[in-house]
Amino acid sequence: MGVITVTKLNKSYFSRPILQDISFTLEEGERLASIGENGSGKTTLMRIIAGLETADSGSVNIAQGLVFSYLSQQMEEFTDLNVPVLSAGHLEKIQARLDEISRALAGGSQDEHTSLLREYQTLTERFERSGGYSYLSSLAQALSKLGISGEVLDRPISSLSGGERMRVLLARRVLENADLLLLDEPTNHLDLDGLEWLEEYLQTYKGTVLFISHDRYFIDKTATRTAELQGAKISFYKGGYSAFQEQKNRDVSFRKLTLSRLEQERVRQLEVKQTMLSHRKMSAYHAREKAVARLEDQIADERDKLPQSERRMNFHFIPRGDKRDKSRVLLNLKEAGLSWDGVSYLFSQVDFELKALDKKVLVGPNGCGKSTLLAMIMGTQQNYQGELSLASGIRFGHLGQYAKFEDESKNLLQELQERTMLLEGDARNLLARYGFRENDIYKEIAVLSGGERSRLYLCCLLEEEPDVLFLDEPTNHLDIHSREVLEDAIMDFNGAVLAVSHDRYFIEKCGFGVNGFIGGGVQAYASYASYRHFARLLQPDNRKDTHGEETAGNDVPTVPESAVEVKQNLVKLRKDKRKLTLEIKELEAAIAKAEAELEEAADTLSGTDPAAYQAYAELQSGLEELYEDFFAKSSEAEEITKLLEE
Repeated sequence: MGVITVTKLNKSYFSRPILQDISFTLEEGERLASIGENGSGKTTLMRIIAGLETADSGSVNIAQGLVFSYLSQQMEEFTDLNVPVLSAGHLEKIQARLDEISRALAGGSQDEHTSLLREYQTLTERFERSGGYSYLSSLAQALSKLGISGEVLDRPISSLSGGERMRVLLARRVLENADLLLLDEPTNHLDLDGLEWLEEYLQTYKGTVLFISHDRYFIDKTATRTAELQGAKISFYKGGYSAFQEQKNRDVSFRKLTLSRLEQERVRQLEVKQTMLSHRKMSAYHAREKAVARLEDQIADERDKLPQSERRMNFHFIPRGDKRDKSRVLLNLKEAGLSWDGVSYLFSQVDFELKALDKKVLVGPNGCGKSTLLAMIMGTQQNYQGELSLASGIRFGHLGQYAKFEDESKNLLQELQERTMLLEGDARNLLARYGFRENDIYKEIAVLSGGERSRLYLCCLLEEEPDVLFLDEPTNHLDIHSREVLEDAIMDFNGAVLAVSHDRYFIEKCGFGVNGFIGGGVQAYASYASYRHFARLLQPDNRKDTHGEETAGNDVPTVPESAVEVKQNLVKLRKDKRKLTLEIKELEAAIAKAEAELEEAADTLSGTDPAAYQAYAELQSGLEELYEDFFAKSSEAEEITKLLEE
C-alpha cells in the first residue's frame, strides 16, 4: 500500500531547476535512502514531503491518518531550549488535557459526555502510542546507546553541543512510533555504537522510512531501495548502496553499448549516403539523410541518459614512483597516557608505531580519546605521559573536518598554482582529477561547499608531498562523490596515513589497519569487524543511569560471564564457518555454470537485435550477483578464520 505518492513535482531556485517532474510512490514498510551530491535537492524534496516547503507545481499525497516524524539537520524542532534533556513535554500536555476531561466528565450533559469521551479515547491512544508512562525510561535507554547519560540527562538542551542536540532529537524521533520517519542525515554526530544501534533499530522498524545519508555502509545495512537525485531528476534502484552501484554501472554499460552501436550505424549510413550522392541517386540519398538525422537524435537521447560524469573525460590518479623505505619508522609512541586530573585516565599505556607506507585508522566511541591521541602525535596536545620519537626531516600534512584557507577570495586555479608552482595546463588537469572542471576552477574558495573545500585542500596538500598525512574525521559532511575522490587520492598516496574515522566504508575501501580503543587502551585489530566483535564482548552490561533505569536492552551485547560462554562463542563461529564453506562451494559451481551460459549467449549476438542483447545483459547481471555473493561469503569466512586465530 502506498504511504506517500509524489506526482510531477517541480521546484526551482532563482530559475535553476532543483526538482523536475519527480514522481514516485513510497510503499508501506519501505526504507528508501536518498543520495546525491550536496545541493542536488535531497533536503528540499524531504521538506516538501514534510509540508515545510511548497513545490512550484505537482502534488504530494499522504495516506489518511498517517503520523510522521521529521528529523532536520538544522534542529529547528527544538522550540524550547530550557527544558531538560530527559523530558516529555508533548506527553505532559496530553496528560494535562486528559485530567481536564476527567474533571469535566463529573458534570455536563450527555451530549457533552459523548464528545469528551471521544476526545479522551483519541488522546489516550496517542498517549500510549507515544510511549506513555514508560516513555522517559525508553528515552533514557535510547540516549545511553547514543552516548548521552548520567548528569547530562538533567541539563537543559541549551547547554548541549550541536552533536549532542542532534542525538537527543534523534532519540526522541525514533521513540515517537510514527508510521513514517523522515530523517535528514541521521548518522551525523553518531559514533560507532550509535550507528550500530540506529541500524538495528531501523532494520526492525515496522513503519516506513525515508532518509538522506552519505554513509554508504549505513545505507547498505538499512535501505530496501535507493533513490539518486542528479540533474534535477530522480532514479530508483533496488537495495542499498552497493546494489545501487552495481545496477547503475550495469545500466551505464548497457547504454554505452547501445550508444556505440548507434554511432557505428550512423557512420555506416553516412557512407551509404555519400555513395548514393556520388551515383546521383537523389531519392535514396535523401532517404539516407533522414535515417542519419533519426540516428543523431537517438544518439543525443542516449547521451543525455548517461550520468554527467560519464559524458566527460574520466581521470584516474597515477601513483608517484615509490622511492621510500617501507621499513623506515616515521613515528613511535611508547607508554602514552593522558589524564586531566592526574587520577583518572582518558587512555593509558598506549604503544603505537607508523612506518613510511603504513595506512592506519584510530576507531572508537565518542570521547574515548581518538582525536586527542592524534593531536598528541601531531604536537598540538601537550602535557601527556609517555615518549614520542619522530624520524628526522619528516613532513606532515593535516586535513580535518573543515578545510581552512588563508585567502578565500582566491579562485581554485590561483590557490593551486601559488601553492605548487604548476603551469596552468597542469593545474587544470590536476583539478579535474579532484572533480573540478570547466568554470568550477574560477570559483572563489569562499563559495565552495564543505566537500569542495576538502577536495581542493587535499589536492594542494598532496602536491606538497608530505611524508605523513593526518586525517581527522575527513569524510564528515562530505557527499558520496567527494568521499570517493578522497578515497582514490588516499589509496594512490605513496606515504603514511594516520586517520581518525567512524566511516566504515571509507575504512574498508582504503584498506586501513585498524587500531581500536577499548576500556582505556588501544590495540591493533585484523579488521574493523574484528575490532567491533571484541568491543561488543567487552561492553559492560546492565549499566544504570542516574535515574536508576537499566540502559542495556535486549539488543545490547553482553559480556561473557564464564569460560563456558567464551567456548560457546567459539563453537558458533566454527559452525558458521562450516556453513559458509559449503555455500561457497555451491556458489563456485553456480558461477561455472553461469559463465558457460554467458559464453554461449555471446556467440548468438549479431546485428542490432535488442532481445539478444537484453538476454545477454540479464545473464551478465545474474553472474555479477553470484560473484557478489561469492566474494561477500568468502570475506565473511576469512574474517571468522581471523577471529578464531585470535
